[in-house]
Amino acid sequence: MAGKTRFEKAVYADISFDYLARNDIDNIEFVLETKGIFPFFIAKAFDASYPTYFFYVRSSGSFREDALEIISDLSQAGASKQMQELFVELRRQKIYYVRFDADGGEIEGNQFKKQ
Repeated sequence: MAGKTRFEKAVYADISFDYLARNDIDNIEFVLETKGIFPFFIAKAFDASYPTYFFYVRSSGSFREDALEIISDLSQAGASKQMQELFVELRRQKIYYVRFDADGGEIEGNQFKKQ
């Protein structure tokens, strides 16, 4: 039986907190604390004493439908325009998982600026 088990592999983006608006992390924490749920949130973990946030990226319809839902859901939760645009771009590139943390990766290109 060894070697016959196969798992679906998924790609995720590793992004630094620096690409989110300054209040996004506080807002995520507040919404989770008060409502118990934040759009697309999977989990929070701690690595070397700082938090890491994991999210999925909506992918259930056409790109246009998903982008509108992403913007609507994140906007209603108080997420910044920068965070909304990041999620839409992740969906455009078919990257369905994202991790935000203090030492996350850089984004190539000039569409997204560090805050």
